[in-house]
Amino acid sequence: MTPKLPSLSVPDLARVVGNTPDEAAEWLIHYSNEPGGSFNYIKGMRSIKAAYSGLHRLDQLLLACEGERTELGRKSNKDLVFEVAPGAFGRTTQVFDLSARKFSYGRRQAGFRVPFFFVENSVVNICFIWPRKGTNLTATQIGMIATIMKIYLLDTEFYGLPSDIEFIEASAPIGTKQRVVDRFNLSSINLWDHDMLTSRLTTISNALDIVEASNRVKPRRRKEKSTIIDMPLFD
Repeated sequence: MTPKLPSLSVPDLARVVGNTPDEAAEWLIHYSNEPGGSFNYIKGMRSIKAAYSGLHRLDQLLLACEGERTELGRKSNKDLVFEVAPGAFGRTTQVFDLSARKFSYGRRQAGFRVPFFFVENSVVNICFIWPRKGTNLTATQIGMIATIMKIYLLDTEFYGLPSDIEFIEASAPIGTKQRVVDRFNLSSINLWDHDMLTSRLTTISNALDIVEASNRVKPRRRKEKSTIIDMPLFD
């Protein structure tokens, strides 16, 4: 029996490749057997959140990334902050969080990976940031992520209020080192319809059943995730 799989996040659901459960299972097995990263982007996300909270000093925002344990982690977090945080400068935004919750699809759950919300010009916005170099999100993947966040966060928690998503794609194109930052909102994203989303989630759920019934995921000691108090939807 395959050991417990790493939890998928909403962005990871969108990244699953394969049109059938068997094809998607192959992608998930490969994904599950990849070595874990040596760092994360939590400190960079906190700095960007501080920028949207009104700290418009790039030097201080970069300094907050010094606590990252590895040299690669420090460089990557600073690089993300340097490219993304100035997008908040000169704006008046009020940052807030929702309590921790998951996206449920069938009997499964996925973390949203949303670092924070903000209000600007009386509009409630999800701020979503994709930071991973070499794993650019396609327009279709962006559409799936935004659709889930709109239906299960904006339309659920802020029904009747003006709302939007500031979707920041901050990865580096494959084969390059320089990040290319693109910002999208709901008016510029092709959202999925209900049937398309339901069908895709069913395929992924069935694929996970296949993976869990296999013996092809290598056992790996995994660190327990700690709750991120100041970013409760970023898990």
